[in-house]
Amino acid sequence: MPSRQQHDPSAHISPKWVAQAIAYLCGPAGYDYLRQDFSLKTDEGRTALGMSPAD
Repeated sequence: MPSRQQHDPSAHISPKWVAQAIAYLCGPAGYDYLRQDFSLKTDEGRTALGMSPAD
């Protein structure tokens, strides 16, 4: 198994993004995603959080 240092950091989602997504999904806007998948890896997910797709 490769060590963590060998992984490209840009291939991982930022912990800050994860925190923003949790806060978003726990709020009223999260009702739109009930029983659905929400992904920060997609442009749609990032746009819903107010992030640009290239962030």
